[in-house]
Amino acid sequence: MQMTQLDPLQAVLPVRKQNMIPFIYTLFDSEFGNPLKLSRNHFLGRFITSLRTYSDFPVKQQIPKDWIPVVVEFPNSTYSTADRRFIYFNMECVEIINDAIQATFDLHFYLYFFNSASLAKLAEEISPDAELTKSDVVESFIVGYNLVDFGSPYDQIKKRDYRTQMKIFEAQKAALLKKAYRYLRKILENQHEFLKNIKNQQVKK
Repeated sequence: MQMTQLDPLQAVLPVRKQNMIPFIYTLFDSEFGNPLKLSRNHFLGRFITSLRTYSDFPVKQQIPKDWIPVVVEFPNSTYSTADRRFIYFNMECVEIINDAIQATFDLHFYLYFFNSASLAKLAEEISPDAELTKSDVVESFIVGYNLVDFGSPYDQIKKRDYRTQMKIFEAQKAALLKKAYRYLRKILENQHEFLKNIKNQQVKK
């Protein structure tokens, strides 16, 4: 993205992973190539906005090697003093924000692939005989979040990129399933322990 003079409500956010950029642009319904317009209607937008730092003097944003600078535009506020100061992110907040972006991606990824009840309902709405295959779901995730550039015709390079992306997401899906199993097991173990403690207290009474 070409860097231009920033407006008072804009700042540069370094993003760690290239494939997170189309994801967050889709998340905030922003046009790629323009500033990423954050919204307080989304928890990630509120989170990023809360971690901005103000300065009375211009501060050059640090960009770690191989990270991608993205211009973000904050929602206007009656109480904002951005028009009188400069906005930037300190590097500790940049790390935290990138962790939050990844966590948001993981959440969307998990809900997208493992919400089997919604997928079954969707297949029924499309057609009683419709069957959504694993490839259909992976493809819809890749295309829906603009994770592969389909701006040009389907030439051989794009097809190779697409097949590569499909394999990557299949591997991520398997890894996330294992992670989700561990999380869910821990939650259920806690639930069992908490309920057992409550029952024990009730017996003692």
